[in-house]
Amino acid sequence: MTRYFVNYIDDKETFELMKTKHERPIGRYEDGEEIMSNLGTVVQQYVGLASAPEQDVIDNPPEVIGISKTESRWNPGEVIWWMARPIQLSWIKLRSELEFEVPGCSREYVGGQDEKSDWWSFYAESACYAIANLKLNDGRTLNEVPDEELQTLFAEVDFENFKFEPQGAIGSLEKSLEFHGDWKEEVGYDDLCICINCECLIHVDDSSNGICGECGCGNPEHPGYDDIGSIGGGRGFEFYDEFA
Repeated sequence: MTRYFVNYIDDKETFELMKTKHERPIGRYEDGEEIMSNLGTVVQQYVGLASAPEQDVIDNPPEVIGISKTESRWNPGEVIWWMARPIQLSWIKLRSELEFEVPGCSREYVGGQDEKSDWWSFYAESACYAIANLKLNDGRTLNEVPDEELQTLFAEVDFENFKFEPQGAIGSLEKSLEFHGDWKEEVGYDDLCICINCECLIHVDDSSNGICGECGCGNPEHPGYDDIGSIGGGRGFEFYDEFA
C-alpha cells in the first residue's frame, strides 16, 4: 500500500526550482515553425525533507505531498493551507552523500526520483483547506500542530478525513460554502488533480472532459492550447507524440 507523507515546503528550495521554468517545443505548424510552451516545464525531481525519516521510510520511500500554511494577503487573520503536486520518491539519502547539489536545499535528507518525469511531474502549489484536516499517526490533525513544529514536519498522514470541494473553493471552506451553498460536494484525494495552466485543484472528471472549472482552459493536464488538434484533422499544426 502507498504511504503518504506531508513535507513542509522550503521556500528557498522552491524559489530556486521556479528558476528552471523555460519554453520548449511541443509541436510544429504546417510551415515548419515550432510551437513553444512553458506550461509544465518546472519539474520536481528532488525534494529536501523537513526532518529526518525513520529507517523503514528510507527503505520504502513514500509519496510526498508538500504543504505550507500562510495568512491571506487580502483578509488578515484568514489562514490559507497550500498543497503541492505530489512526488513519488524512488530513494531517500543524506544530502551529504549526493554527488550533485539540489539548488536552494539546506536540509539534511533529500528524496528523489531516479529519472526526471518531464512534464508529467510538473511542480505546482494550490490552495487547499482540506490539508488542515489530515490526521497524523498520533491522532492530531495538521490544524492542531503548532506552527513551530509544522515548519519541520515530515510525517505520515491519513487521508480518511480529507474532503475538498475543488470548484470555486478559493482555498477556504468558508469561500466554498459561500460559492456553493447547500450544493457543495466534497471529494477525496484520489479524485483531484492540478490544472497545468492555472495550478488550481480540479476534479479528475473535469480533466477527462477537457475543461478546467477554475480557468476554463480546455487541456487541464496538457501543456498545449485550447484548439489542440492536428494537420490531418483540418488544422494547420500538429503536436509531438508525447503531448498528443
